[in-house]
Amino acid sequence: MLRDVTEKIGKLLGADRSTIFLLNEEKTELWSLVAQNEKGEFLDIQVRVGEGIAGQVAKSKKPIHISDNVYEDPRSQLVKENDKKYNYRTESILAFPILDDGQEVIAAIQLLNKLPEKKQHEHQKGFSRLDLERLERLSNSRQAICSALLIVSFSSCN
Repeated sequence: MLRDVTEKIGKLLGADRSTIFLLNEEKTELWSLVAQNEKGEFLDIQVRVGEGIAGQVAKSKKPIHISDNVYEDPRSQLVKENDKKYNYRTESILAFPILDDGQEVIAAIQLLNKLPEKKQHEHQKGFSRLDLERLERLSNSRQAICSALLIVSFSSCN
């Protein structure tokens, strides 16, 4: 179920890759649950809260939107390392926290590399403001995501 939710969010927003990172019980690390490479193989990515893009999103409870030139952003060191490890090139990122009813972080969604839209007349690089608004609306209807997270059982959505 979580894989389906993540995949649908990625497709809706036109992301090349989409990942949900779950916060561990100690609230110190995020673990990727649905990260895949181009061959469909699952990737094991762990980041400490406050490190990397997903970790910073979890710490601040605020989205991070880097529409282009991710490597030039000072927060992207871990992105560069993972890209090298997994033979990938991240150009744009949209990451957003998933909060429970108590406004505590339970997970972060990270979308990589906006795919070109067929109907787009002028070339827009990266994710748009509209994509961010869509992701905000999706995260506000977090019941499906929380249900999926409960199934995985790393965290609870009270």
